[in-house]
Amino acid sequence: MNLEYDPGFLDAVVTDALRRAEAAGDRAAAADLQSALEPVYRMPAGGARDQAFAREQLRTFRQLGLERAVLAGLAEFPELARRVDRLILCRATTRREEEADVLPAEKGRAVRLRVLPDRLTGPAGLVALLRVELTRILDLLDPEFAFVPCGRLADRPAEENLTRDRYRLFWTLSVEGRLAAAGRGEAGAAPRARTELDRLYASLPEEGRERLFLRYWTGPRPTHAEIRRLARETAAVLAAAGLPHDYSAHPTSGMPCPLCRFPAFDWAPAPASARVVRAVLQDFPEWTATAGLCGRCFELYDRS
Repeated sequence: MNLEYDPGFLDAVVTDALRRAEAAGDRAAAADLQSALEPVYRMPAGGARDQAFAREQLRTFRQLGLERAVLAGLAEFPELARRVDRLILCRATTRREEEADVLPAEKGRAVRLRVLPDRLTGPAGLVALLRVELTRILDLLDPEFAFVPCGRLADRPAEENLTRDRYRLFWTLSVEGRLAAAGRGEAGAAPRARTELDRLYASLPEEGRERLFLRYWTGPRPTHAEIRRLARETAAVLAAAGLPHDYSAHPTSGMPCPLCRFPAFDWAPAPASARVVRAVLQDFPEWTATAGLCGRCFELYDRS
Protein backbone atom coordinates (compact mmCIF):
# COMPACT_ATOMS: atom_id res chain seq x y z
CA MET A 1 0.00 0.00 0.00
CA ASN A 2 1.41 3.37 -1.03
CA LEU A 3 1.37 6.01 1.71
CA GLU A 4 0.89 9.51 0.32
CA TYR A 5 0.65 12.95 1.87
CA ASP A 6 -1.29 15.87 0.47
CA PRO A 7 1.12 18.84 0.08
CA GLY A 8 -1.13 21.11 2.13
CA PHE A 9 -1.15 18.57 4.96
CA LEU A 10 2.65 18.22 4.88
CA ASP A 11 3.15 21.97 4.91
CA ALA A 12 0.80 22.47 7.86
CA VAL A 13 2.33 19.66 9.93
CA VAL A 14 5.94 20.62 9.26
CA THR A 15 5.25 24.31 9.90
CA ASP A 16 3.59 23.53 13.23
CA ALA A 17 6.37 21.13 14.26
CA LEU A 18 9.09 23.66 13.44
CA ARG A 19 7.22 26.36 15.34
CA ARG A 20 7.06 24.15 18.42
CA ALA A 21 10.76 23.25 18.10
CA GLU A 22 11.76 26.90 17.76
CA ALA A 23 9.66 27.81 20.80
CA ALA A 24 11.69 25.22 22.71
CA GLY A 25 14.92 26.81 21.50
CA ASP A 26 15.77 24.37 18.69
CA ARG A 27 16.18 26.06 15.28
CA ALA A 28 18.33 23.38 13.63
CA ALA A 29 15.53 21.73 11.63
CA ALA A 30 14.06 25.06 10.57
CA ALA A 31 17.45 26.31 9.39
CA ASP A 32 18.04 23.06 7.49
CA LEU A 33 14.70 23.29 5.68
CA GLN A 34 15.18 26.97 4.91
CA SER A 35 18.59 26.23 3.36
CA ALA A 36 17.17 23.36 1.28
CA LEU A 37 14.31 25.53 0.00
CA GLU A 38 16.38 28.50 -1.11
CA PRO A 39 17.15 27.04 -4.58
CA VAL A 40 13.55 25.82 -4.86
CA TYR A 41 12.20 29.36 -4.45
CA ARG A 42 14.41 30.42 -7.36
CA MET A 43 12.79 27.87 -9.67
CA PRO A 44 10.09 29.02 -12.12
CA ALA A 45 6.56 28.62 -10.81
CA GLY A 46 4.98 25.38 -11.92
CA GLY A 47 4.80 21.66 -11.35
CA ALA A 48 8.54 21.06 -11.01
CA ARG A 49 8.83 23.70 -8.30
CA ASP A 50 5.82 22.34 -6.43
CA GLN A 51 7.25 18.82 -6.53
CA ALA A 52 10.64 20.00 -5.26
CA PHE A 53 8.97 21.88 -2.42
CA ALA A 54 6.91 18.78 -1.47
CA ARG A 55 10.04 16.59 -1.50
CA GLU A 56 11.82 18.85 0.98
CA GLN A 57 8.74 19.03 3.18
CA LEU A 58 8.51 15.24 3.18
CA ARG A 59 12.20 14.91 4.00
CA THR A 60 11.80 17.25 6.97
CA PHE A 61 8.60 15.47 8.02
CA ARG A 62 10.49 12.20 8.25
CA GLN A 63 13.61 13.77 9.74
CA LEU A 64 11.51 15.15 12.61
CA GLY A 65 10.12 11.66 13.28
CA LEU A 66 6.57 12.67 12.43
CA GLU A 67 5.97 9.66 10.21
CA ARG A 68 6.55 7.19 13.03
CA ALA A 69 3.06 7.67 14.47
CA VAL A 70 1.51 7.09 11.04
CA LEU A 71 3.47 3.88 10.49
CA ALA A 72 2.74 2.67 14.04
CA GLY A 73 -0.99 3.08 13.48
CA LEU A 74 -0.92 1.37 10.09
CA ALA A 75 1.05 -1.56 11.51
CA GLU A 76 -2.04 -2.52 13.54
CA PHE A 77 -4.05 -3.01 10.33
CA PRO A 78 -2.13 -5.43 8.09
CA GLU A 79 -5.40 -6.41 6.40
CA LEU A 80 -5.76 -2.86 5.10
CA ALA A 81 -2.58 -3.17 3.04
CA ARG A 82 -4.06 -6.23 1.33
CA ARG A 83 -7.28 -4.43 0.41
CA VAL A 84 -6.17 -0.87 -0.33
CA ASP A 85 -3.61 0.37 -2.84
CA ARG A 86 -3.19 3.95 -1.63
CA LEU A 87 -3.68 5.76 1.66
CA ILE A 88 -3.68 9.55 1.31
CA LEU A 89 -3.40 11.79 4.38
CA CYS A 90 -5.05 15.19 3.91
CA ARG A 91 -5.55 18.16 6.16
CA ALA A 92 -8.70 18.56 8.25
CA THR A 93 -9.64 21.98 9.58
CA THR A 94 -12.04 20.87 12.35
CA ARG A 95 -12.44 17.79 14.55
CA ARG A 96 -15.69 17.03 12.76
CA GLU A 97 -13.83 16.79 9.44
CA GLU A 98 -11.47 14.11 10.75
CA GLU A 99 -12.63 10.98 8.97
CA ALA A 100 -11.63 8.41 6.37
CA ASP A 101 -13.46 7.58 3.17
CA VAL A 102 -12.95 5.34 0.16
CA LEU A 103 -12.30 7.27 -3.03
CA PRO A 104 -13.53 6.22 -6.45
CA ALA A 105 -10.45 5.31 -8.50
CA GLU A 106 -9.93 3.93 -11.98
CA LYS A 107 -6.77 2.10 -10.94
CA GLY A 108 -6.70 0.42 -7.57
CA ARG A 109 -8.50 1.38 -4.38
CA ALA A 110 -7.63 4.57 -2.53
CA VAL A 111 -8.52 5.74 0.98
CA ARG A 112 -8.39 9.37 2.05
CA LEU A 113 -7.92 10.21 5.71
CA ARG A 114 -8.44 13.81 6.84
CA VAL A 115 -6.36 14.66 9.92
CA LEU A 116 -5.77 17.80 11.95
CA PRO A 117 -2.06 18.70 11.82
CA ASP A 118 -1.72 18.82 15.61
CA ARG A 119 -2.54 15.11 15.76
CA LEU A 120 1.11 14.63 14.82
CA THR A 121 2.65 17.58 16.63
CA GLY A 122 0.50 18.09 19.71
CA PRO A 123 -0.87 16.04 22.61
CA ALA A 124 -4.02 14.76 20.87
CA GLY A 125 -2.24 11.80 19.26
CA LEU A 126 -2.77 10.13 15.92
CA VAL A 127 -2.94 6.42 16.72
CA ALA A 128 -6.35 6.64 18.45
CA LEU A 129 -7.83 8.37 15.39
CA LEU A 130 -6.25 5.86 13.01
CA ARG A 131 -7.69 2.96 14.98
CA VAL A 132 -11.23 4.32 14.77
CA GLU A 133 -11.16 5.52 11.17
CA LEU A 134 -9.33 2.53 9.71
CA THR A 135 -11.76 0.21 11.49
CA ARG A 136 -14.53 2.11 9.73
CA ILE A 137 -12.76 1.61 6.41
CA LEU A 138 -12.49 -2.14 6.99
CA ASP A 139 -16.22 -2.13 7.74
CA LEU A 140 -16.92 -0.32 4.48
CA LEU A 141 -14.84 -2.85 2.54
CA ASP A 142 -16.44 -5.87 4.23
CA PRO A 143 -19.25 -7.40 2.09
CA GLU A 144 -21.06 -8.49 5.26
CA PHE A 145 -21.38 -4.86 6.37
CA ALA A 146 -23.15 -4.33 3.02
CA PHE A 147 -22.52 -0.63 2.73
CA VAL A 148 -24.53 1.09 0.01
CA PRO A 149 -23.49 4.67 -0.86
CA CYS A 150 -26.40 7.09 -0.70
CA GLY A 151 -26.54 10.80 -1.29
CA ARG A 152 -28.87 11.47 1.63
CA LEU A 153 -29.84 9.49 4.70
CA ALA A 154 -33.02 11.40 5.50
CA ASP A 155 -36.10 11.87 3.35
CA ARG A 156 -36.29 15.58 4.13
CA PRO A 157 -33.33 17.98 3.91
CA ALA A 158 -34.21 19.54 7.28
CA GLU A 159 -33.59 16.19 8.99
CA GLU A 160 -30.32 15.32 7.25
CA ASN A 161 -27.87 16.61 9.86
CA LEU A 162 -29.71 14.98 12.75
CA THR A 163 -30.01 11.68 10.86
CA ARG A 164 -26.29 11.71 10.04
CA ASP A 165 -25.43 12.40 13.68
CA ARG A 166 -27.52 9.39 14.71
CA TYR A 167 -25.97 7.17 12.04
CA ARG A 168 -22.49 8.16 13.16
CA LEU A 169 -23.41 7.57 16.82
CA PHE A 170 -24.41 3.93 16.36
CA TRP A 171 -21.48 3.17 14.06
CA THR A 172 -19.08 4.83 16.53
CA LEU A 173 -20.53 2.80 19.41
CA SER A 174 -19.79 -0.39 17.49
CA VAL A 175 -16.32 0.65 16.30
CA GLU A 176 -15.07 1.96 19.62
CA GLY A 177 -16.72 -0.86 21.54
CA ARG A 178 -14.85 -3.42 19.42
CA LEU A 179 -11.58 -1.55 19.91
CA ALA A 180 -12.15 -1.43 23.68
CA ALA A 181 -12.84 -5.17 23.76
CA ALA A 182 -9.55 -5.74 21.91
CA GLY A 183 -7.64 -3.61 24.42
CA ARG A 184 -7.00 -0.83 21.89
CA GLY A 185 -9.69 1.62 22.90
CA GLU A 186 -9.06 5.25 23.70
CA ALA A 187 -9.41 6.35 27.33
CA GLY A 188 -12.64 8.26 27.71
CA ALA A 189 -14.24 6.85 24.56
CA ALA A 190 -17.10 5.12 26.40
CA PRO A 191 -18.31 8.11 28.47
CA ARG A 192 -17.92 10.38 25.43
CA ALA A 193 -20.08 8.07 23.30
CA ARG A 194 -22.63 7.72 26.09
CA THR A 195 -22.85 11.51 26.41
CA GLU A 196 -23.56 11.78 22.69
CA LEU A 197 -26.25 9.08 22.94
CA ASP A 198 -27.85 10.93 25.86
CA ARG A 199 -27.84 14.14 23.82
CA LEU A 200 -29.44 12.62 20.73
CA TYR A 201 -31.98 10.48 22.64
CA ALA A 202 -32.66 12.58 25.71
CA SER A 203 -36.37 11.85 25.37
CA LEU A 204 -35.86 8.14 26.13
CA PRO A 205 -35.78 6.88 29.73
CA GLU A 206 -32.41 6.19 31.31
CA GLU A 207 -32.85 2.41 31.25
CA GLY A 208 -33.65 2.50 27.53
CA ARG A 209 -30.57 4.58 26.75
CA GLU A 210 -28.41 2.22 28.78
CA ARG A 211 -29.73 -0.79 26.86
CA LEU A 212 -29.07 1.01 23.57
CA PHE A 213 -25.52 1.80 24.64
CA LEU A 214 -24.68 -1.73 25.80
CA ARG A 215 -26.27 -3.36 22.76
CA TYR A 216 -24.06 -1.54 20.29
CA TRP A 217 -20.96 -1.14 22.50
CA THR A 218 -20.71 -4.82 23.42
CA GLY A 219 -22.92 -6.57 20.84
CA PRO A 220 -22.18 -7.87 17.36
CA ARG A 221 -21.41 -5.39 14.63
CA PRO A 222 -24.57 -4.06 12.96
CA THR A 223 -24.86 -3.84 9.19
CA HIS A 224 -25.14 -0.59 7.27
CA ALA A 225 -28.85 -1.26 6.75
CA GLU A 226 -29.45 -1.71 10.49
CA ILE A 227 -27.60 1.50 11.37
CA ARG A 228 -29.52 3.38 8.70
CA ARG A 229 -32.84 2.13 10.11
CA LEU A 230 -31.83 3.23 13.59
CA ALA A 231 -30.89 6.68 12.31
CA ARG A 232 -34.17 7.10 10.42
CA GLU A 233 -36.85 5.18 12.31
CA THR A 234 -38.05 5.73 15.86
CA ALA A 235 -39.59 2.25 15.91
CA ALA A 236 -36.17 0.65 15.31
CA VAL A 237 -34.63 2.63 18.18
CA LEU A 238 -37.48 1.73 20.55
CA ALA A 239 -37.09 -1.97 19.72
CA ALA A 240 -33.32 -1.85 20.25
CA ALA A 241 -33.85 -0.01 23.55
CA GLY A 242 -36.32 -2.63 24.75
CA LEU A 243 -39.20 -0.15 24.87
CA PRO A 244 -42.78 -0.80 23.69
CA HIS A 245 -43.51 0.23 20.12
CA ASP A 246 -46.19 2.67 21.33
CA TYR A 247 -43.87 4.40 23.80
CA SER A 248 -44.39 8.15 23.56
CA ALA A 249 -41.11 10.00 23.95
CA HIS A 250 -41.32 13.51 25.30
CA PRO A 251 -40.13 15.91 22.59
CA THR A 252 -36.77 17.55 23.29
CA SER A 253 -34.91 20.48 21.83
CA GLY A 254 -33.66 19.75 18.32
CA MET A 255 -36.03 16.89 17.55
CA PRO A 256 -38.02 17.27 14.32
CA CYS A 257 -41.60 18.42 14.74
CA PRO A 258 -43.94 15.56 13.69
CA LEU A 259 -45.94 18.00 11.56
CA CYS A 260 -43.53 20.32 9.71
CA ARG A 261 -40.53 17.98 10.22
CA PHE A 262 -38.16 20.87 10.94
CA PRO A 263 -35.87 20.62 14.01
CA ALA A 264 -37.80 22.28 16.83
CA PHE A 265 -36.36 24.22 19.76
CA ASP A 266 -39.60 25.80 21.00
CA TRP A 267 -42.16 23.06 21.65
CA ALA A 268 -45.74 23.98 22.38
CA PRO A 269 -46.83 23.52 25.98
CA ALA A 270 -48.60 20.22 26.70
CA PRO A 271 -51.34 19.27 26.76
CA ALA A 272 -52.71 21.04 23.69
CA SER A 273 -56.32 22.17 23.83
CA ALA A 274 -58.98 19.85 22.44
CA ARG A 275 -59.67 22.41 19.69
CA VAL A 276 -56.03 22.38 18.53
CA VAL A 277 -55.91 18.57 18.70
CA ARG A 278 -59.03 18.29 16.51
CA ALA A 279 -57.61 20.78 13.99
CA VAL A 280 -54.28 18.93 13.74
CA LEU A 281 -55.96 15.54 13.35
CA GLN A 282 -57.89 16.79 10.37
CA ASP A 283 -54.60 17.25 8.48
CA PHE A 284 -52.50 14.57 10.25
CA PRO A 285 -54.84 11.73 11.28
CA GLU A 286 -51.93 9.55 12.49
CA TRP A 287 -50.62 12.25 14.87
CA THR A 288 -51.07 11.82 18.61
CA ALA A 289 -51.12 14.61 21.18
CA THR A 290 -48.30 12.95 23.12
CA ALA A 291 -46.01 13.42 20.10
CA GLY A 292 -46.22 17.17 20.60
CA LEU A 293 -45.82 19.92 18.02
CA CYS A 294 -43.50 22.85 17.64
CA GLY A 295 -44.45 26.36 18.69
CA ARG A 296 -44.83 27.57 15.10
CA CYS A 297 -47.25 24.77 14.14
CA PHE A 298 -49.13 25.31 17.38
CA GLU A 299 -49.63 28.98 16.54
CA LEU A 300 -50.93 28.09 13.06
CA TYR A 301 -53.48 25.59 14.37
CA ASP A 302 -54.38 27.70 17.40
CA ARG A 303 -55.47 30.48 14.99
CA SER A 304 -57.40 28.14 12.70
